[in-house]
Amino acid sequence: METTEKKPYLADAVIVGALLLTFALTAAVYTRLPDPMPRATGAWLVPFMDVGVAALLRFGGHLLPRDARARFEASPIRTLSAIAVVFLSAVHLLVLHAALSPVKTLGPVLWIFMGLFFMALGQILPRTRRNPFVGVRTAWTLASDENWAQTHRVAGYAFTLGGAAVAVAGWLHAPGFAIASLVVMVAAPILWSWRIARRDG
Repeated sequence: METTEKKPYLADAVIVGALLLTFALTAAVYTRLPDPMPRATGAWLVPFMDVGVAALLRFGGHLLPRDARARFEASPIRTLSAIAVVFLSAVHLLVLHAALSPVKTLGPVLWIFMGLFFMALGQILPRTRRNPFVGVRTAWTLASDENWAQTHRVAGYAFTLGGAAVAVAGWLHAPGFAIASLVVMVAAPILWSWRIARRDG
């Protein structure tokens, strides 16, 4: 199967390493966590969700018809899985740190993490192929390879620039600007997809 990933097993190693680190550190601090809600839920929800996201992205192609599966598996799915797992793990460990710290300020660092996550997605999206799981999934992109390709080129720029804006907003403690950047980042490729469909329709 043709793939756009040059070192797929490195991405798998990152996924496994991030999951193991997340579970190990959660177990290490579990008894020290405060208990304002059921401790097991607060401590283990995100790690198990992390596993679910990794499993869906890595093996979800088996749920698709043959053509869709071929396109899905020809996309940089391992890299995308690694990015998603590392982001969720980082957020979870940040929350654990805040729970154990007397100063519980999550906002600015969380925005910075989100910005870096979206910047990484911006590098991946233009290399994805039409599929129902990941990417800008509108009626127009899912119906046309050309619409998908053009929309995801725009999404690459939008997510890279939007993610940078979100990270800067987090650094400057400007959540309003971060939210506005997210809205523009998400809306731009959707509107571009609609524009292409109108032009070609």
